[in-house]
Amino acid sequence: MIRVVVDTNVLISGLIWGGTPKKCLDKFRYESTYILLLSPELLDEFRSKLRYKFRVADEIVSKWVKELEEYTEKIFPSYTTKICRDPKDNMILDTAKSGKADFIITGDKDLLTLKNFKGIKILSPRSFLRVIK
Repeated sequence: MIRVVVDTNVLISGLIWGGTPKKCLDKFRYESTYILLLSPELLDEFRSKLRYKFRVADEIVSKWVKELEEYTEKIFPSYTTKICRDPKDNMILDTAKSGKADFIITGDKDLLTLKNFKGIKILSPRSFLRVIK
């Protein structure tokens, strides 16, 4: 099993615009080899960005969250990491560490520059798809 944390920017891109981020999400949805790991805090950030930044209606947000939860493993991390400029990035690292993730998929440049966190590879969606081929 390949365990992966996906940043909210990739989740939202995959759901709204498709493309490479959607291909990553399809791995979790349709292939049992891949496990998507999400924390309640990542889901809250996902909901909030959809509602307030992208103005997605509440019923659609609820539908997407419900669908995501069907193929995710919920992780309840203790938040101890403090290495990133943006505290929300630390949340992603802690979720990955607690969930024993193999990968973090993100478009966030601050996270991508780390390349690795405690043995967890940090990749863009395109790089992730290339690595797992």
